[in-house]
Amino acid sequence: MRATTSWAHRGGYLRDMDRESAMERVAIAVLWHEGKVLIGPRVRGDLFAGLWEFPGGKISSGETPSTAAVRECREETGLDVVVIGTCAEVVHCYPAEAKSSQQGNASPLQLHLSFFACRPLNRIAPVTPPFRWVRSERLSSLKFPAANHDLVAQLSQLNFIENFWSDGA
Repeated sequence: MRATTSWAHRGGYLRDMDRESAMERVAIAVLWHEGKVLIGPRVRGDLFAGLWEFPGGKISSGETPSTAAVRECREETGLDVVVIGTCAEVVHCYPAEAKSSQQGNASPLQLHLSFFACRPLNRIAPVTPPFRWVRSERLSSLKFPAANHDLVAQLSQLNFIENFWSDGA
């Protein structure tokens, strides 16, 4: 099975939703501040170890995607954030080989990722390592999981940044 991505930006149409029940739901906080984006490396032993990621994780039962993004950001980075908009909804299927090498499972990994533009409530709060602020122009030189590629490309475009973080926050 080849990897596929369905991309929607700011409320656009999301394809392949009829397969939603078989997918893992993931909420991701995208923080941009003064030309920098908050990212961290995936740890050894995790799926996609060594690749970079935005703070986020699985949505718990009964939890909304935006609430999950806020919770995951606090748990992973120590930052309290507020959601200011939905950046993207991405459906991505990783082939079985990507998952089986790490987890001993031969089935494909199907994800529905909800990316939320967020702003830190306390702009001077320290970030819990390994997360760090990286200049947005550096993002294209770093390796991210395939489901993040379109968003990473969008974050290099000024008009995309201005849609969410126009006050320079």
